[in-house]
Amino acid sequence: MKFTVSKDLRANSVMRVLLISFSIIMLLFLALDVTNKTLKFGSSITEIKNNIIGNEDEYLEPLSTLSALEMVHTDLFIAIILLLLIGAIFMRIEAKFKTLLLAITMILSILSFISFLASLYVNEIFVMLSVISFLAWHISAALMLLTSLMWLFKKYD
Repeated sequence: MKFTVSKDLRANSVMRVLLISFSIIMLLFLALDVTNKTLKFGSSITEIKNNIIGNEDEYLEPLSTLSALEMVHTDLFIAIILLLLIGAIFMRIEAKFKTLLLAITMILSILSFISFLASLYVNEIFVMLSVISFLAWHISAALMLLTSLMWLFKKYD
């Protein structure tokens, strides 16, 4: 159990391989999550607005409250676990601004969920904020994972 309290995770070769594999899988998940949302809602702002808030001219119904809440509920749960795991790895590396980057990623994640729900109930301007914050937190989480991977691949002295 010594490796669980060790400051440098690279010292244990088994743990190092596990973390490298796990980080690659989380990167794949982030990429597929963006792909999933793109396929579900569209790739342009107009398509996304039409799929979320509907369009009377084209007879498109808005996303139902039940569907929106189910999606947010599931995505929020996954985001919590994902950010906890990424943070656990990322906070052990030697990098500047690691606490700030983790905090920004978490704030962007929360903002994406709040703005998504606000786009349904408040104003359509929140659709753009939701898209930007969703992509931003995925990109910053991917940067944290890539930084962690580079650190894990670096030879342990």
